[in-house]
Parts: sequence; C-alpha cells; structure tokens
Amino acid sequence: MLSFQHKLLQEYLAAVYIAENIKPDTAETFLNETFPTWEEIETHREVVQFACGILDNDHVYPLLNYVSKCTAKHIHNELDNGKELPDTSILASCQKESGISTMNQHLSLYPSCRRPLAEVLANTELVYIEGIDMNDPLELSPGPGPAKVIVKLVDVGSDSYVDRLYDRLWEALHSAHSNLITLHLEGVSSKNLKLQHFKQMKYLALSSHDWSESSGENLAASIEAWGAEPQLSYCRLYEVPIPGSLLTALSRCNKLMTLRLTNRNLHDKLSVLMESPPPLLRCLVLQACCLHGGDVEHIAQVIRAGRLSHLQEVNISANPVGEVAVGHLLQELINTRANTKLTLVLAGTGVDEDGEDTELSVQFEAEWKAKLTHTDWDVSM
Repeated sequence: MLSFQHKLLQEYLAAVYIAENIKPDTAETFLNETFPTWEEIETHREVVQFACGILDNDHVYPLLNYVSKCTAKHIHNELDNGKELPDTSILASCQKESGISTMNQHLSLYPSCRRPLAEVLANTELVYIEGIDMNDPLELSPGPGPAKVIVKLVDVGSDSYVDRLYDRLWEALHSAHSNLITLHLEGVSSKNLKLQHFKQMKYLALSSHDWSESSGENLAASIEAWGAEPQLSYCRLYEVPIPGSLLTALSRCNKLMTLRLTNRNLHDKLSVLMESPPPLLRCLVLQACCLHGGDVEHIAQVIRAGRLSHLQEVNISANPVGEVAVGHLLQELINTRANTKLTLVLAGTGVDEDGEDTELSVQFEAEWKAKLTHTDWDVSM
C-alpha cells in the first residue's frame, strides 16, 4: 500500500483511478462498490470532486447521477429520523467541478439547475429550493407532481419586492399541489406563510423577528389542518411567538422526534405541551425560554409517568431553574432511564457557577448518582 506525504496528491491519483473505471455499462456497479453510502462519498468528497473535474461531459453524468441519488436517499433517511436537514454542498461542489449544473432525476438544486421551477418539479423526485430565479415566472401547473420539495432560504434579504417574490413561491407551490416536506427559513419574512395545505411536512425550522402572536396562532391552525396523523418529525422555532395553541398542536404530532424552542417565554405554558407530549420525542431543547423551577418539575413528573421514554437529549440551558428542580429532574432520570445514554445540557440553570457549558453524557446509574450526591454540584465532565 502506498501513502503520500501530501494528501492532495493521493486524493488526485485516487480520482484518476475512479475516472478511468467509470464506464457507461458498469458505472453503477463500480460506484456502489467504491462508495456504498452517502457517508463514504462525504468522507472522500475531495476525491469525488477531483473525479468530476477529470471526467469529460459524456462520462461525468453517471458520477453526478450517483452522487444525487445517494444524497437524496440520505436526506430522506435523516428527515424520517427527526435529524437536522443535511446540506447538499457535496452535490453542488461536484456540479461546479464538472461545469454541469442541470436537473437530475433523483435530486435537483434550484435555481442553480438553470431550469424553470415548473420543469424541475415535473422531472425530479426531490427538489431542493435555495432561492428564486428572478426571471422564472413561477407558473406551475395544477395537479399532483412526482416531486417532493425542500425549501431552505437563509438571509435572502427582505424588502417589498423580495417579500412579494416569495409570496408568489408559496402560492405557486400550493396551486401545483406540491409535496412540500421541508421548510427552513432564516432571516426571511414569513408573516404570510400558509402551510395548512402542505400536509406531508416533515421538517419545519423558522427563525424570524417579524412574527406576531397572531402568526404563531396561524401556524398552530396550519398544523391542526394537517389532520389526525401529521408527518412532522423535526421542529425548530427561534424567536417565533409560541402561544399555547401552538404547543397543543405540536403535542398532537405523534411522529415528532426533535423539538427545539429557543428565545421565547414559555413560563407557565410548558404544561400545555407536557400534558400529552409527542410519544416519540427524542430531543427536547428549551433554551432561554424563561423557564422556572416549576416548569422543570413538570418535565420530571412526565418522565416519572413514563411518557418520554424515547428521550435522548434535554437542553434547558439559559433558564434560571435552580439546583432543586434540576436535582429532581436528574433523580427521575436515574429512576427511569438509568441504563440509557442521555445528554443533559444545563449551562446557565443555576447549577454551574461559572456559566460555562455543562453537558452530562451518562450511561450508567452510578454516574448519575455521583452527580447527584456531589455536594458542590460540580456537574462538568
């Protein structure tokens, strides 16, 4: 086995080998053996990008198609398991290296694919929308199309023209009965969102400074309109008003696995969610939500009742809940989850004096008890 002092040369030679072995009739088999999973592609992304740059237009399509297929499969797997939305930078980088940005049957990136959205939706299984082509008329034909749609917009700016443009996008997706499964908005005006028609939504992440309490009520109504079996598995709301009706709607999302609520006052509201929490909830983040000791006591009671049996992470950082409430929460976790790996994030709760991040990753009952019985509450690890 050869190794090189400079990894770049080793990656380039590996890419040459891959490029020489991609033949029209055997490309799929070769790539399956070389990169059996998306993780393998991501681990060796420099090699894959080099190969895309080496191959000519006639031979690069099998590689681009394989990367698209694996990326789409990975996205679906992560969404089904309530995980963060994966990025598509590996596909974008491969397209850039090859000099080819076009539609793909498995996954298309819009607007970089340089095709009207209507055409992309009609010919692609999964469409990842990262912006809008200013020249696209967004005239989508009604009727169920095969595509599932991801919309991720981050800091696209906000003025009257941009707001109207994105209002047209929502209306176009609705009129075309598009299967919107993911919506991720940061720094984007979202006051006029109407999500009640998108019943297949799996992932919802909103960060907005322009929402009012009524916007939170409208979001609650949209979730309620999704019916008895909402598909939502991941929800993150940052600085979005969270009325009690929204917490009630989220509690009815039986497939919800990750719930992240940040920078909103949930004091005396949390009980609405805890009365009947989502049964599959794995990650609960309530960061800087003005929680008091009684709110954490309520979480402890729910754990004692066995209604959060899948929980793997609890983050109550930046809430002045105090030692007593945290102690009771830990005790309930000892009693019910002693042999389960679980992470607690407690920075800024009154347990740690220095305010640094405090994270407990514990697997055995003895470790929990050591933390509980430590007289000065030194819970750092």
